Amino acid sequence: MSAAGQESCEVMDGAVRRRLLTGLCMIFIVTCLDGTIISICGKQIMADLEGLSYYSWLTAGFLLTQAVMIPIAGKISDQFGRRPVLYLGVGLFTLGSVLAAASFSPDMMIVSRAVQGAGGGMIIPVSNAFIADIYAPEDRAKVMAGINLLSTLSMVAGPFVGGFICAVTTWHWVFLINLPLVALFFLLTSKGFPSMVSEGRRTIDYSGMAVLSLLILVFLLVFQFYSSMDAWQVIAMAALAVVLLAAFIRIETKALEPVMSPALLRRRAVRLSAVFMFMNNLGMLGVVSFIALFGIYVYGLSEMDCAFLCIPLFITMGVFTVLNGMFLPKTGYRLWVMAGFFLMGFSLTLLYVFGSGAPITVVLVVMSLFGAGCGALGSTISVSLQNHTPKDEMGMSLATVSLVRSIGSTLGAAVSAFVISFVMDSEMAASPFAYVAEETGYSGTGLLELATDAFEKIYPGISEAVIGFFGDGFVVFGTIIGVVYILLAILGVLMDNGYTVSEDAA
Repeated sequence: MSAAGQESCEVMDGAVRRRLLTGLCMIFIVTCLDGTIISICGKQIMADLEGLSYYSWLTAGFLLTQAVMIPIAGKISDQFGRRPVLYLGVGLFTLGSVLAAASFSPDMMIVSRAVQGAGGGMIIPVSNAFIADIYAPEDRAKVMAGINLLSTLSMVAGPFVGGFICAVTTWHWVFLINLPLVALFFLLTSKGFPSMVSEGRRTIDYSGMAVLSLLILVFLLVFQFYSSMDAWQVIAMAALAVVLLAAFIRIETKALEPVMSPALLRRRAVRLSAVFMFMNNLGMLGVVSFIALFGIYVYGLSEMDCAFLCIPLFITMGVFTVLNGMFLPKTGYRLWVMAGFFLMGFSLTLLYVFGSGAPITVVLVVMSLFGAGCGALGSTISVSLQNHTPKDEMGMSLATVSLVRSIGSTLGAAVSAFVISFVMDSEMAASPFAYVAEETGYSGTGLLELATDAFEKIYPGISEAVIGFFGDGFVVFGTIIGVVYILLAILGVLMDNGYTVSEDAA
């Protein structure tokens, strides 16, 4: 960071800092919201565009381009400053939103979502790095707690917001609601945005960026579409990923300004943050991806009523996030990481104790404890990483962990779908209705298509059976993630016990 940039941070007026932070909050909300907002209404959108067979690309296009842009944007912002990269990202995101709202074909919608994802991938790491730039270590806990709460609530609320919008108006407004918040962002950040540029080389690692982008695309495509691939295709893609990984490591060890320096892995803060963020998002997105279907099929709730399942989560998450921001500097990182993962793990293992036929009050308790765990983790991991990263590597370091976090989110839905589908297929094969799957061709979560009045008339009792299989699958996935979270709580002992700050990050 230049001396001028450092000085501008130190003398920045408090009112200007708060105004810039408010602007960042606006863009955090829309970016995280749009990652999940089409989860419930996506099929309606693609059906209207006569492209239902391309439904999976609606989310895949967004997540793929987002993951590709995260490490690139983080590194470039270290070299050329936060503002131009952030503004370019917001511009791309806005363009994607407008194009999505105006889409008249499935191809146009998929491209629009990809543009949105690219913009979002630039926004996330650069915004986090900018917060670390303008706030001192002792202030970051409260600020990041608020940002984490906004981001998580937006991500979790996305499916229900999308479902509500489609229920009361047309799906076009799912994307148009972004525009007022984007306008507020530009209005609030148009003045006082400090110029912070690295004094080092400005060599761009084009080779590293290209190979890393291909590696991310191959890796995520396999997990997004493995169910529709032949075995040889999966093996070929995996082999290609290994070759690209080897090439990337070779390029980065020789690059003057690597887009993702191998030296990052020598930092304990980066290693722990990557593991914790990856598993946290994998489990959370896996649960969120199917909690709506769990409420609809197992408890007979409407899409709107499913939103009430998440209200306890929102409340407890908010309370514990505030507590995290207030007391993290006094208690240190270790307590919050261990408590957060334990609460999340304990809540999910309750599903195993009570089973899929548990009263809905048990589910509400589970969501309450899960939200408390999310809030307890709060900003702990992000703040620990910021406080142990040199300022001239802040963008690259945060982008690396953000990439791992994004991959965890992407895999969350895929892994949960795999586990639930495996359980459903296994129980279906062992049930008296095994012949129904063979006759209809349904498998995995697709078996839920049999839970209709039409199929119930042909195969009496099939609806109750497949709903039970789905409930069991959800419980099994929750139990697995719950056990992993409890193990991570134990691993949390490796976090610093105090609120430590490295000298080069101060």
